[in-house]
Amino acid sequence: MLAALSVIASLSMSFTFTIIPMTPDLDPSFVYSFNHAAAHGLKWGQDFISTYGPYGYLVSTMDLGHLVRTKVVFSLLLAVAAGIAVAAYVRSVPDLGPGTRVAMVFALIYAFSVQAPDYQWFALFVLLFLTGVLATGRAGLVAYALAGVLAGFYTLIKLSLGLGALMTLASGCLVVWRPRLAAYRSAVTILAATGGFLIAWLACGGTLAGVRPYLTTGWEVSKGYSSAMSLEADRGWIEAASFLVWFLLITTWVVRQPSLRNRLALAGLLVPLFVAWKHAMVRQDEHVAILARFGIFVMAILLAEGLPAWRWRGTLPAVALLLVPLAVPWTITATRPFYAVTAPDMVTSPLAFRGLRDLARLSHLAEYRERVAQVSQVALRAVELPQSMRTTIGRATVDVYPWDTSYVAANGLSWDNRPFPSSFNVYTPALDAADAAFFESPRRPEYLIWHAGFVDGERSIDGRYLLWDEPRTMRAILGGYDIAAADSRVILLRARARPRFAPPRQLGSTTVPWNTWVPVPQADGVLLAAVSIDTSLIMRAVGTVFRDDAVLLSVLFSAREQAIYRAVPGNMGSGLWLSPFAATFSELRSLLEGGSGRRVVAIRFDASSPLLATLSPSLQVSWSQLTPLGAP
Repeated sequence: MLAALSVIASLSMSFTFTIIPMTPDLDPSFVYSFNHAAAHGLKWGQDFISTYGPYGYLVSTMDLGHLVRTKVVFSLLLAVAAGIAVAAYVRSVPDLGPGTRVAMVFALIYAFSVQAPDYQWFALFVLLFLTGVLATGRAGLVAYALAGVLAGFYTLIKLSLGLGALMTLASGCLVVWRPRLAAYRSAVTILAATGGFLIAWLACGGTLAGVRPYLTTGWEVSKGYSSAMSLEADRGWIEAASFLVWFLLITTWVVRQPSLRNRLALAGLLVPLFVAWKHAMVRQDEHVAILARFGIFVMAILLAEGLPAWRWRGTLPAVALLLVPLAVPWTITATRPFYAVTAPDMVTSPLAFRGLRDLARLSHLAEYRERVAQVSQVALRAVELPQSMRTTIGRATVDVYPWDTSYVAANGLSWDNRPFPSSFNVYTPALDAADAAFFESPRRPEYLIWHAGFVDGERSIDGRYLLWDEPRTMRAILGGYDIAAADSRVILLRARARPRFAPPRQLGSTTVPWNTWVPVPQADGVLLAAVSIDTSLIMRAVGTVFRDDAVLLSVLFSAREQAIYRAVPGNMGSGLWLSPFAATFSELRSLLEGGSGRRVVAIRFDASSPLLATLSPSLQVSWSQLTPLGAP
């Protein structure tokens, strides 16, 4: 009876089914890219690389191929599985009365429902994991095995969170004092996670030979995320302090309870909390709400564990107190960017029975898909190319740079994508090399659509300079393509028969201090600067438990004007394009047409925090130049 009630509540409150329309801009284009890759069976880790895996469309779905049908099935499975898992967990808590069990079912379903779509899968895993950790005997191992299967599958939805789930399973093997049980759990973890991964991997068309490229490229994305994407809010210290106060209070609350079980539950939640902490603190925009939502889920679990000892009269005041520091970040979190596709009503909609609304969509699925298609059609008119450009391209292959893949859908183009179709997500030299190799290979597209970026068209996200997102790829494009046509917002490039530039020629190196203008060599052709930072052990530790500091690079032009941009630390060693410099989209066109642009005479590196400048007091800069192929 409890399981049936829990499943009904989960379907009514947590079931989520939304089709994202294809619209121009950054987030929708990012979603379109991994949906397109899944629908067309691209080789993940080789033909396509992303922060999401081949089942990432289960989180954000567009109407491509079979994806909508599969999304419906998995959304129903997720809601039903969550209901069953909640009921099983509540039943496993000792000394709860019938009314209390029902109340906790609704509390946990609500806490599950407010999670973002990717964290709903994570929350289901946590429920199974805790049931396995806290239960005894065969039932515990069965729950642990199910958690392992889900963790393996989860790495194919979003690798970073899947790795967090695997780390959580490993921690569960360490929180027991009995070596035999730890050995059983370790064996179950390895077998179940491997089985869950391989079955799902093979089901989506993967091969055993493709496992290594998927995992290695996914690891590259994960390890480069913090340094490239870190973002500190104006009042970010308040958010961090509030979460730390909340964790201190919740730890104190658990320790004061005379139960080994609730302390074991808190120990099992430490790694999931760290995963959510990193996700929220590395990028302090709307991501901060992730930790606040997950905190609600953690509180619901610890509420269930605390009720046998404290009862409602003692527990509810503690919960009310704990909500205060958890709510503070919510009130000051940054506004969602205009291009975001995540639902803004995740917290309030479960009480409005979002699941019933989305279930109703299934009864009129054809009409709903048609409405979404109409929204997409209207929005895509904004990125229709001039007829002359479409005629020039014809049926030839094309890619889009830096990220707006809506041009493909709007113009019915034959898309031959580079491995990482979003320049701002290329965090490491290995990922940059993959894109560069694509543009240097015989399979490169015949045409490349280059659209304007942010601000004056020359910027990537977070104030980065577009030509510095992926330096090697940029040289491959600028050296391998010519302008075929252009208008005010788009440049159409055509592949050259032979490269424009000879290999880089070294000019020397120098040690550069922070916050100091340094003259650059005046060289013929293109000046490149390869920058390395000697990161200390302390800085690596800070980056691991919190986030990496941003690195800013200012340029001084010969006309004495200045500009400041953010750089991607992991890619600075690949050679940043310094001069000639394009500071607007129109100047970028001039750079592509004739190699003309502003001359940079000096540069300055700025650390975003005193800690970085103190622990890494200088940078090493190696200068090189690119000259036309065949030049003396």
